[in-house]
Amino acid sequence: MKRIALVMGAALAWPLTANADISYNYVQADWIADGEIDLDTNVPGLGNGSDDYDGWSIEASGAVTDNLFLLGEYNDLSFDDAGDADLTTLGVGLRAALNPANGAADVYGMLSYEEFDSDAEGFGLTGGFRWVPTAGVEINPSVAYVDYGEIDGTSLDLDGWRYGIRGIFNVTDQVALNAEWRTHNLEADGGGVNADIDLENEIRLGARFYWM
Repeated sequence: MKRIALVMGAALAWPLTANADISYNYVQADWIADGEIDLDTNVPGLGNGSDDYDGWSIEASGAVTDNLFLLGEYNDLSFDDAGDADLTTLGVGLRAALNPANGAADVYGMLSYEEFDSDAEGFGLTGGFRWVPTAGVEINPSVAYVDYGEIDGTSLDLDGWRYGIRGIFNVTDQVALNAEWRTHNLEADGGGVNADIDLENEIRLGARFYWM
Protein backbone atom coordinates (compact mmCIF):
# COMPACT_ATOMS: atom_id res chain seq x y z
CA MET A 1 0.00 0.00 0.00
CA LYS A 2 2.95 2.37 0.62
CA ARG A 3 4.06 1.87 -2.99
CA ILE A 4 0.54 2.66 -4.23
CA ALA A 5 0.47 5.86 -2.16
CA LEU A 6 3.82 6.93 -3.59
CA VAL A 7 2.61 6.33 -7.16
CA MET A 8 -0.56 8.34 -6.55
CA GLY A 9 1.44 11.14 -4.95
CA ALA A 10 3.81 11.33 -7.88
CA ALA A 11 0.91 11.36 -10.32
CA LEU A 12 -0.74 14.23 -8.46
CA ALA A 13 2.42 16.27 -8.93
CA TRP A 14 2.58 15.56 -12.68
CA PRO A 15 1.60 18.44 -15.01
CA LEU A 16 -1.66 17.05 -16.39
CA THR A 17 -4.18 18.65 -18.71
CA ALA A 18 -7.91 17.97 -18.92
CA ASN A 19 -10.12 17.49 -21.96
CA ALA A 20 -13.25 19.63 -21.73
CA ASP A 21 -15.09 17.38 -24.22
CA ILE A 22 -15.03 14.41 -21.81
CA SER A 23 -17.07 14.77 -18.62
CA TYR A 24 -16.49 12.95 -15.33
CA ASN A 25 -19.68 14.33 -13.77
CA TYR A 26 -22.43 11.76 -14.30
CA VAL A 27 -24.82 9.23 -12.81
CA GLN A 28 -25.43 5.98 -14.68
CA ALA A 29 -27.85 3.07 -14.22
CA ASP A 30 -27.36 -0.27 -15.99
CA TRP A 31 -29.37 -3.42 -16.50
CA ILE A 32 -27.04 -6.43 -16.48
CA ALA A 33 -28.93 -8.36 -19.11
CA ASP A 34 -26.82 -11.50 -19.12
CA GLY A 35 -23.68 -13.08 -17.66
CA GLU A 36 -22.23 -16.49 -16.84
CA ILE A 37 -20.25 -17.64 -13.81
CA ASP A 38 -17.81 -20.53 -14.28
CA LEU A 39 -16.31 -22.30 -11.25
CA ASP A 40 -13.30 -24.61 -11.59
CA THR A 41 -11.68 -25.94 -8.40
CA ASN A 42 -9.31 -28.69 -7.28
CA VAL A 43 -11.76 -29.76 -4.54
CA PRO A 44 -13.92 -32.75 -5.59
CA GLY A 45 -17.64 -32.21 -5.18
CA LEU A 46 -17.41 -28.47 -4.53
CA GLY A 47 -19.73 -27.68 -7.40
CA ASN A 48 -17.63 -27.12 -10.48
CA GLY A 49 -19.75 -25.88 -13.33
CA SER A 50 -21.50 -22.78 -14.60
CA ASP A 51 -24.57 -20.69 -13.88
CA ASP A 52 -26.26 -17.76 -15.61
CA TYR A 53 -26.97 -14.45 -13.90
CA ASP A 54 -28.43 -11.01 -14.46
CA GLY A 55 -28.85 -7.92 -12.30
CA TRP A 56 -28.41 -4.17 -12.16
CA SER A 57 -25.81 -1.56 -11.27
CA ILE A 58 -25.58 2.12 -10.37
CA GLU A 59 -22.48 4.23 -10.99
CA ALA A 60 -21.67 7.84 -10.14
CA SER A 61 -18.63 9.96 -10.93
CA GLY A 62 -17.70 13.48 -9.92
CA ALA A 63 -14.79 15.76 -10.84
CA VAL A 64 -13.00 17.26 -7.81
CA THR A 65 -10.59 19.28 -9.95
CA ASP A 66 -9.90 19.34 -13.69
CA ASN A 67 -7.74 16.24 -13.30
CA LEU A 68 -8.94 14.51 -10.13
CA PHE A 69 -12.23 12.59 -9.91
CA LEU A 70 -14.14 10.30 -7.56
CA LEU A 71 -16.13 7.25 -8.68
CA GLY A 72 -18.49 4.83 -6.98
CA GLU A 73 -20.20 1.74 -8.39
CA TYR A 74 -22.58 -0.84 -6.88
CA ASN A 75 -23.51 -4.08 -8.67
CA ASP A 76 -26.28 -6.49 -7.64
CA LEU A 77 -26.07 -9.90 -9.34
CA SER A 78 -28.79 -12.57 -9.24
CA PHE A 79 -27.77 -16.13 -10.17
CA ASP A 80 -30.22 -18.65 -11.56
CA ASP A 81 -29.21 -21.42 -9.14
CA ALA A 82 -26.86 -19.90 -6.56
CA GLY A 83 -28.47 -16.89 -4.89
CA ASP A 84 -27.22 -13.31 -5.09
CA ALA A 85 -23.93 -11.41 -4.88
CA ASP A 86 -22.98 -7.74 -4.76
CA LEU A 87 -19.77 -5.96 -5.79
CA THR A 88 -18.82 -2.45 -4.69
CA THR A 89 -16.12 -0.07 -5.97
CA LEU A 90 -15.20 3.30 -4.42
CA GLY A 91 -12.27 5.04 -6.08
CA VAL A 92 -10.21 8.15 -6.63
CA GLY A 93 -8.69 8.70 -10.05
CA LEU A 94 -6.51 10.93 -12.19
CA ARG A 95 -7.09 11.85 -15.85
CA ALA A 96 -4.90 13.33 -18.56
CA ALA A 97 -5.80 14.49 -22.06
CA LEU A 98 -4.30 13.07 -25.23
CA ASN A 99 -4.23 14.61 -28.69
CA PRO A 100 -5.47 11.99 -31.16
CA ALA A 101 -5.79 12.68 -34.87
CA ASN A 102 -9.58 12.43 -34.59
CA GLY A 103 -11.79 13.66 -31.74
CA ALA A 104 -10.86 13.95 -28.07
CA ALA A 105 -9.29 11.39 -25.74
CA ASP A 106 -8.32 10.89 -22.09
CA VAL A 107 -6.28 8.28 -20.27
CA TYR A 108 -7.05 7.72 -16.59
CA GLY A 109 -5.93 5.68 -13.61
CA MET A 110 -7.82 4.91 -10.41
CA LEU A 111 -7.05 3.49 -6.96
CA SER A 112 -10.16 1.95 -5.37
CA TYR A 113 -11.63 0.19 -2.38
CA GLU A 114 -13.22 -3.08 -3.56
CA GLU A 115 -15.77 -5.31 -1.83
CA PHE A 116 -17.05 -8.71 -2.98
CA ASP A 117 -20.42 -9.72 -1.51
CA SER A 118 -19.54 -8.29 1.94
CA ASP A 119 -17.29 -11.35 2.48
CA ALA A 120 -14.02 -9.95 1.11
CA GLU A 121 -12.62 -6.45 0.82
CA GLY A 122 -9.43 -4.99 -0.57
CA PHE A 123 -8.20 -2.66 -3.29
CA GLY A 124 -8.17 -2.22 -7.05
CA LEU A 125 -5.96 -0.51 -9.63
CA THR A 126 -7.70 0.52 -12.86
CA GLY A 127 -6.41 1.94 -16.11
CA GLY A 128 -8.62 3.14 -18.93
CA PHE A 129 -8.98 5.12 -22.12
CA ARG A 130 -11.89 7.39 -23.06
CA TRP A 131 -12.06 8.34 -26.75
CA VAL A 132 -14.64 10.53 -28.49
CA PRO A 133 -13.96 9.88 -32.20
CA THR A 134 -16.95 11.98 -33.26
CA ALA A 135 -19.51 14.17 -31.52
CA GLY A 136 -21.92 12.18 -29.34
CA VAL A 137 -20.01 8.87 -29.40
CA GLU A 138 -17.52 7.62 -26.78
CA ILE A 139 -15.52 4.37 -26.61
CA ASN A 140 -14.16 3.39 -23.19
CA PRO A 141 -11.98 0.26 -22.72
CA SER A 142 -10.56 -0.44 -19.26
CA VAL A 143 -8.65 -3.07 -17.28
CA ALA A 144 -8.33 -3.44 -13.50
CA TYR A 145 -6.38 -5.60 -11.09
CA VAL A 146 -8.49 -6.32 -7.99
CA ASP A 147 -7.29 -7.86 -4.73
CA TYR A 148 -10.20 -8.62 -2.41
CA GLY A 149 -7.98 -10.05 0.33
CA GLU A 150 -9.09 -12.98 2.46
CA ILE A 151 -12.64 -14.31 2.16
CA ASP A 152 -14.31 -14.15 5.59
CA GLY A 153 -14.41 -17.48 7.40
CA THR A 154 -11.85 -19.12 5.11
CA SER A 155 -8.11 -19.15 4.45
CA LEU A 156 -8.68 -18.24 0.79
CA ASP A 157 -7.36 -15.06 -0.81
CA LEU A 158 -9.36 -13.71 -3.76
CA ASP A 159 -7.83 -11.63 -6.54
CA GLY A 160 -7.75 -11.30 -10.31
CA TRP A 161 -8.59 -9.08 -13.28
CA ARG A 162 -11.59 -7.15 -14.54
CA TYR A 163 -11.87 -6.18 -18.22
CA GLY A 164 -14.46 -4.17 -20.08
CA ILE A 165 -15.29 -2.06 -23.08
CA ARG A 166 -18.12 0.47 -23.06
CA GLY A 167 -19.85 2.49 -25.75
CA ILE A 168 -21.63 5.76 -24.88
CA PHE A 169 -24.08 7.30 -27.33
CA ASN A 170 -25.42 10.78 -26.53
CA VAL A 171 -29.10 11.46 -27.05
CA THR A 172 -28.79 15.05 -25.82
CA ASP A 173 -25.97 17.02 -24.18
CA GLN A 174 -27.05 15.63 -20.79
CA VAL A 175 -28.51 12.18 -21.57
CA ALA A 176 -26.72 9.21 -23.14
CA LEU A 177 -27.37 5.51 -23.73
CA ASN A 178 -24.64 2.98 -23.03
CA ALA A 179 -23.74 -0.61 -23.83
CA GLU A 180 -20.89 -2.54 -22.19
CA TRP A 181 -19.18 -5.94 -22.25
CA ARG A 182 -17.40 -6.92 -19.02
CA THR A 183 -15.55 -9.99 -17.68
CA HIS A 184 -13.99 -10.85 -14.29
CA ASN A 185 -11.27 -13.52 -14.06
CA LEU A 186 -10.76 -14.20 -10.34
CA GLU A 187 -8.80 -16.80 -8.39
CA ALA A 188 -9.27 -17.94 -4.79
CA ASP A 189 -6.39 -19.90 -3.24
CA GLY A 190 -5.00 -20.89 0.13
CA GLY A 191 -4.61 -23.93 2.34
CA GLY A 192 -4.14 -26.23 -0.62
CA VAL A 193 -7.38 -25.07 -2.26
CA ASN A 194 -7.47 -23.38 -5.62
CA ALA A 195 -10.56 -22.10 -7.44
CA ASP A 196 -11.00 -20.11 -10.63
CA ILE A 197 -14.12 -17.94 -10.45
CA ASP A 198 -14.96 -16.31 -13.76
CA LEU A 199 -17.86 -13.86 -14.13
CA GLU A 200 -17.85 -13.86 -17.90
CA ASN A 201 -19.34 -12.04 -20.85
CA GLU A 202 -21.59 -9.63 -18.99
CA ILE A 203 -23.81 -7.59 -21.28
CA ARG A 204 -24.82 -4.27 -19.72
CA LEU A 205 -27.35 -1.79 -21.15
CA GLY A 206 -28.23 1.48 -19.52
CA ALA A 207 -28.47 5.25 -19.47
CA ARG A 208 -26.27 8.05 -18.22
CA PHE A 209 -27.13 11.56 -17.03
CA TYR A 210 -24.43 14.24 -17.06
CA TRP A 211 -25.14 16.59 -14.19
CA MET A 212 -22.61 19.33 -15.06
